[in-house]
Amino acid sequence: MLASHALIHGHSWAAIIGCFVVGTVFVLIGLALATNFRGVTEWHVRTTFRKLRPAEQLLGRSRRWRRPPAHPVEHRIGKQIRMERRMGMAFAGVGLLTIVIGVAGVVSRLD
Repeated sequence: MLASHALIHGHSWAAIIGCFVVGTVFVLIGLALATNFRGVTEWHVRTTFRKLRPAEQLLGRSRRWRRPPAHPVEHRIGKQIRMERRMGMAFAGVGLLTIVIGVAGVVSRLD
């Protein structure tokens, strides 16, 4: 049985409250990433690139992992920022769906 099916048929208030909390967190994180609020997306991408640089250099020494010269780092960072902003939109959408499931659970409990 799907969790949303169990929730809509009124099994637990805790599940309904959990939907609102999880949905709200997903929406907030998704909107922060999608809109690059206060530079959070760019900060996250640059931090990730900086932390993965030693692993990339280590793998670059191996013949198997060596690849042709890639685009400049700024180009790769820009591409990653665009992808992360799209992921933020998806997070916000999933959060909204979770909140809608919570509302459906409240409505079914009131009947």
